[in-house]
Amino acid sequence: MPLNVMIIDQSCLIRKQLRENLCDYSDICVMFDSGKINDALTYQRIWMIDVAVIDVTTCHGALGYSVAALKRMNPALYVIALTDQSDVVYNSFTHSLGVDLSIDKAAEFMRLPAAVLASAQGNTRFLDEVERSAQR
Repeated sequence: MPLNVMIIDQSCLIRKQLRENLCDYSDICVMFDSGKINDALTYQRIWMIDVAVIDVTTCHGALGYSVAALKRMNPALYVIALTDQSDVVYNSFTHSLGVDLSIDKAAEFMRLPAAVLASAQGNTRFLDEVERSAQR
């Protein structure tokens, strides 16, 4: 059974690229994409999403609230935040808000499919490596 993924990013171009990258994998099903965080809250009620890929700027400063609301509906939801920062302090900050993994859009864009797959398989070695590379 494929992983159900949602993509939330203000940029239509980024959403299209993410969808194309993720749809290359038979184990990943992109259920929907949107430029609005409120759509994530609506569709999480309809579909059981396994992984949410959320650009932090889409939340307009309410990332913690948004992640908390999504995880209240589905505690098993794995949240990957797309950021434009890859420093240790920022990654710690996003984790404190409930984000499971932060990925720098510029440096690690192409690693997202592997991160999505690893999240479901509990491949912590890979996830730890992604975190370490983001801290460099």
